[in-house]
Amino acid sequence: MLGLVTAGRYAVAVGRLQDAEVRAKKLTKAIDALRADNRTLKTKASEAAEQLKVAAKEATRHAQTVERGKLEAERHRHEVEKHQREVEKLRTDLERQRKREADLELMRKRLEEAERALGIAREHLMAVDVKLDILEGAANVLDSRTRVIAQHAGETNAPA
Repeated sequence: MLGLVTAGRYAVAVGRLQDAEVRAKKLTKAIDALRADNRTLKTKASEAAEQLKVAAKEATRHAQTVERGKLEAERHRHEVEKHQREVEKLRTDLERQRKREADLELMRKRLEEAERALGIAREHLMAVDVKLDILEGAANVLDSRTRVIAQHAGETNAPA
């Protein structure tokens, strides 16, 4: 009634109080550890955010580099196509040139054959010309003899 407690209850209450204080100390230590962990995690989160910003900037830079690389690759592809067309044109020109050279070689051979044939024809013509000269000379000699004979015959058989 007066609010007095028996010694047994007092001992139990003191034991509970001591247990509560020990638990309070443990909880305080746990709270302090959690606050320290919280600070560490906040620091790590800040560092991670910074690293994320850096990584985002680097990703943007890499994306730009990749885009420039794609544009460069496209430009090189167009240049390769252009060079391939030039090579194909040169190949075609080379084939035409080889065909012309083959045609020219054929024409040279034909020209050499024609020159040989012309030389042979000239030799035959010269032989024929010599024969004609001989025949003309013989005809002239025959004609002059015939005239001489005709004049002799005319002199002797000439009516006076």
